[in-house]
Amino acid sequence: EPMVGHVTALFALALVLVGGLSLSGHDAVDAGSSWKTEIADWVHLAGASLWIGGLAALALVAWSAAPAVRATMFLRFSRLATVLVGVVLAAGTYLGIVRLPQLHDLWTTGYGHVLLLKLALVVLALAWVGFHVDAYEQAKWFGDETLLKSDFRQVDFGNPSPPVIQKLVA
Repeated sequence: EPMVGHVTALFALALVLVGGLSLSGHDAVDAGSSWKTEIADWVHLAGASLWIGGLAALALVAWSAAPAVRATMFLRFSRLATVLVGVVLAAGTYLGIVRLPQLHDLWTTGYGHVLLLKLALVVLALAWVGFHVDAYEQAKWFGDETLLKSDFRQVDFGNPSPPVIQKLVA
């Protein structure tokens, strides 16, 4: 229990420090900035930090866990990640509209270029998640217990088709 208190305190401190970035960053000093953009920036940074930090922590901890424990960890984190991605996208959309009022600003400004790159990375991450969720759902649908219990460290990521599809085609 003392560890939970320490982690909670560190988590609260991290959220406060992220707030410092929002209060001193571009959303605090640029034209069109307001308390709304500062809050949106803080929400965006906090959500992205929790999502990416959670993924990193999950990868480190889950890698050595038993397959059943790993599956539970991934499922629990995926619920949180869904909310976090929604928060990041909502806050980011608001900030993008404030900072880039015209559509052509996406390809004519430096901020627009960075935003397009960030969007591409998020789409790539969501596509990868969608691919793996689809493979898992197909395995459940077709009753493929070996895939559901598999050790994902041994999955051939060079092969783009889910194992269930490979079995159906074979």
